[in-house]
Amino acid sequence: MLLFSAEGLWSLSENSRIVLRSVALTLECISAITLVGARCGRGSCLGEIRLGPWYLAWTGLVLGLLTTTWTAPQLGLVAQIDRVSVLEALKVVSIAVVVWTAGYLLTLGRAATAVARSLGRLAAPGPEFRLRSPAVPWILAFVATAARLVLLALGQYGYLGDVSKRVSESSAFAYPLSMAANLGVTGLMIAVADLGRHGDSRRRRCVAVLALIETVFALISGMKGQFVITIAGACVAYVAVRRRLPVRMLCLAAVVFVFVVIPFNMAYRGLVRGPDSHLGTSAALRSAPDLLSRTVSDRKSDDAESDGPTKYISGRLRGIDSIAIVVQRTPAIVPDRDIKDLMLAPILTAIPRALWPDKPIVVDGYTFNQEYYGTDASLYTAAAISPIADLYRYGGIIVVAAGMFVLGGFCRLIDDALHPFSDPRYVVIFVPVMLLLVSHERPYSDVLASLPLQFCAALVVSRFAFGGLARKSH
Repeated sequence: MLLFSAEGLWSLSENSRIVLRSVALTLECISAITLVGARCGRGSCLGEIRLGPWYLAWTGLVLGLLTTTWTAPQLGLVAQIDRVSVLEALKVVSIAVVVWTAGYLLTLGRAATAVARSLGRLAAPGPEFRLRSPAVPWILAFVATAARLVLLALGQYGYLGDVSKRVSESSAFAYPLSMAANLGVTGLMIAVADLGRHGDSRRRRCVAVLALIETVFALISGMKGQFVITIAGACVAYVAVRRRLPVRMLCLAAVVFVFVVIPFNMAYRGLVRGPDSHLGTSAALRSAPDLLSRTVSDRKSDDAESDGPTKYISGRLRGIDSIAIVVQRTPAIVPDRDIKDLMLAPILTAIPRALWPDKPIVVDGYTFNQEYYGTDASLYTAAAISPIADLYRYGGIIVVAAGMFVLGGFCRLIDDALHPFSDPRYVVIFVPVMLLLVSHERPYSDVLASLPLQFCAALVVSRFAFGGLARKSH
């Protein structure tokens, strides 16, 4: 806050003020990390993969430090954002961080914690980590692979298929199939935790094969985030058992991501759905192995060479843009949304499309570009919408404060009741929730709507993987 106040002492340019406020926000997040980490008695708790400290660390990076890149000229849609709006957005985020931290420290109450612990006991019956069968990770991988093959056949897997159909029609089976496809990462997490507990050649082979399967599907999906999710899930499962970060694995994964995944992904997307080409699913799959081979041998594509991995990643991760454009145009140009829509989001999402064929198709990122950037409906691209930006659309800073307080309290709830250090089996619940909450690329309404389904899916999978042990012990 001192750096924010220091603006009035000097006559600074807009770029200098952006840098000053970005650094101030980053330092604010670091200070908040020390506050929420102090309750663990082990420094920041980042090494323990606690949800609270990691949320603040990621916020400090993508909304604080990376906002300094706004001092350079902006191209594309974000060029419509003025720097005054970026400065106002940084103020909004600063308030949001304070309120989120208060929510985390004050918690949602003992009753909520007791309910969460009851769910944990229901998800992980019995006194110890033991799989129902050694085949559990393989079964989950088989189900996920089958679901992804069906999605590929339907043209609805990742970046493949006719994207225009996704904003105009939806299958009753698309969402269940997508949730089933996520079981691949869950199977890998369970296999990693099982390897960490016991450790033998059979379990090592299992982890290696499952990791390879997930990496292949991440590459052919055209979605870089899927590779990150795979690594993050395996990393958290390892930490849950071994109580230390796998530094060598993370360094190797970072090298592969920067020098293989990013160049391949950029070339693959340009080939599959470029301005001069649009490959079908079969043709895209046939082209992937050769393109990957060239990427590995060249170590970089032309796009990566011209832009540089660092510049690309920083531009891709920066999260202030959606907040700035919302602050700039709501409610002056784009009116506030009805708060009831935010409250009803979990209920509407939970109703299966098979029971409600005419249920509205929610494509927030696609419609956001049209409402806030004025793009044509024929441009099938989705904007990343920060939870803070989404909350602001429902009533400004008051709604942001209320939503962030609840989010902070919920993160504390997960850390207290369902962290894998309490029971390694909780990794099945913790990782999906962590990936959902830490990201600054999903609207708050989407997070709110997805949480109940994520919990239900994790509960079913955990019961399948670890259930029945309590009965066997008698």
